[in-house]
Amino acid sequence: MVKSRIYFIRFNIFYKDITEFTLKLYFVVLTYKYTIKKPEDKDLGVICNMFYTNENEDLTDLSVNETYASIIKEGDIRTMFQPILSLKNGEIYGYESLTRGPKGAFESPIALFDAARRMGNLWELELVCRSKALENFSKFKIDKKIFLNVDPDIIYSEQFKSGFTKEMLNEYGILPENVVFEVTERKSIANIEGFKRIIKHYKDQGYKIAIDDAGAGYSGLNLITDIHPHFIKLDMQLVRDIDKIGLKYALVKNLNEFCQVTGIKMIAEGVETEDELRTLIDIGIDYGQGFLFQRPSNLLSPVGKRMKGKIEAFNTRKYLLYGSNCSMIDVEKISSRTMTIPSNTMGDEVKNIFVNQPSLLGIPVVDSGKVQGLIMRDKFYMQLGTQYGFSLYSKRPVRLLMDRRPLIMDSSTSLENASKVMTARSNDCLYDIAIITKNRRYFGTVTVKDVLNRTMEIEVNHAKHLNPLTGLPGNILIERQLEDSIQSRMPFTVLYIDIDNFKAYNDAYGFELGDRVLLYMKDVLTKSMMETELFEKCFIGHIGGDDFVVVIFDENDASQICGIIFENFLRERNNFYNLDDVNSGYIISKDRHGRDESFNLMTISVAGLKNNSSECCNVYELTERISKIKKECKISGGNCSIIKTI
Repeated sequence: MVKSRIYFIRFNIFYKDITEFTLKLYFVVLTYKYTIKKPEDKDLGVICNMFYTNENEDLTDLSVNETYASIIKEGDIRTMFQPILSLKNGEIYGYESLTRGPKGAFESPIALFDAARRMGNLWELELVCRSKALENFSKFKIDKKIFLNVDPDIIYSEQFKSGFTKEMLNEYGILPENVVFEVTERKSIANIEGFKRIIKHYKDQGYKIAIDDAGAGYSGLNLITDIHPHFIKLDMQLVRDIDKIGLKYALVKNLNEFCQVTGIKMIAEGVETEDELRTLIDIGIDYGQGFLFQRPSNLLSPVGKRMKGKIEAFNTRKYLLYGSNCSMIDVEKISSRTMTIPSNTMGDEVKNIFVNQPSLLGIPVVDSGKVQGLIMRDKFYMQLGTQYGFSLYSKRPVRLLMDRRPLIMDSSTSLENASKVMTARSNDCLYDIAIITKNRRYFGTVTVKDVLNRTMEIEVNHAKHLNPLTGLPGNILIERQLEDSIQSRMPFTVLYIDIDNFKAYNDAYGFELGDRVLLYMKDVLTKSMMETELFEKCFIGHIGGDDFVVVIFDENDASQICGIIFENFLRERNNFYNLDDVNSGYIISKDRHGRDESFNLMTISVAGLKNNSSECCNVYELTERISKIKKECKISGGNCSIIKTI
């Protein structure tokens, strides 16, 4: 009988299921205590070889190397795909290709690629993975982008350059512009100049470049500026709890603003909660990827309708938030659906909830939809910490501990009023969460931090981008709104409103009265949208001068809406003229050449464009079409509307 030795090796690898691993190893120890014979089971064989050797033969390296070599030779690689979604409309933009080895020691891609580097054949593994990914992707025959992970050490090698050709893509029927190379920033690149040249080479051929794990390493900003990628994939550690951690929020928001200026699209990786999703949409991130949408699969499966609807709902909510001011936004728009407990819940159950959910500040106590009270974490522990607190309350219902008079606000309370009420509380309950009700039933909660942060953000946004006279969103917000409306692929109508003969009035009556007319025009549009019950489904902007725009997110009778706008404008228009001009029906003012000319009293022209399909042009084409319709209106005379459909 051959003696064997057991080697105890410390691993710096985290095993997701250490219990299973330990049991397998223990089984090996018991079964092969007195023999070196290899087990038949492939997984146990690998484990056995990792821990056993006899006096004459080192089986560990030999077995591992043989297993890895067999994987490469047989192409025993599995390809998984995870969708990347547009956070504007919920449509799938592309899929990231993810590599998995066969079941066993090399199932993890980390173990697989570590072995490739150790054995010096990283290129061969990359080739197998890439070929498998393209082959599997091509079977589904869809016009989406495929994101391929590429090691920086490989991408500028001659082997990669010669092995990744358009001929290879033609074989699979994939266009170069649908291929995105993901380059990680986790490791430094030795030959940066050579790397930049090869990146340019692939860009020139139509391929797209993405920086993967942005924010995970220390050289990321330099890498971004050096190669100017098409995409930045935000590291999942920056996405995790972005709705709760202000520093992460601020960092990602500023990085996204940089991307918007430079034309780079940002992809947030590792999205796992709806609160993270909502926050990313509020920031304006273009795309998202993560378990919340779909786990990796060997199929290119569509994302569920519920998730697509959730993304559309969050975007609608964002339009309402950033197209209005704090007095026009209901607190409902920023509330969160948090867990609740019934009033008969025992104290020790509440304690377990707080222990298992460290970020939970408080729990509303609700019976059959009716709010009974509130349990705040700090006050709960304070009561338990008294001399007999734990024994007194742990086995008693929570109604004995709860605050019976928490702050409760109706969902229709404006954000402005909510901030005033919450900050007016006494110091001992200033940071207690507020409970939101709708139709007198529990709806959600908000924190004072949520209210103040959102109030400040909205006011700052408006201060930067509102027209200084009317307070309506200006050109930047209007353009952003049009882009979002187009990308949403939902029906919408754009109305371009122009005041006829306004310049002549302004010259004759002066700028002060001219400004009053513009403010009156703002009131006319607001009133008209309220009368048609479209105010919560529209966006009103002031382009500048006497030009306004209204975007309506709904199917509607645009001609009827224009008729209401004309009627409301004419109702008080004559109050801006003296009696003689009203009686004559015109004013005398200077034309563009400085000569006196008669001009009719002010009227309105409305150029409208309806989009009832899922496809639409870009913002530039849309504004060009509206400008042409506006010219037709001007020729037709005052109080004219022309509505066309895309």
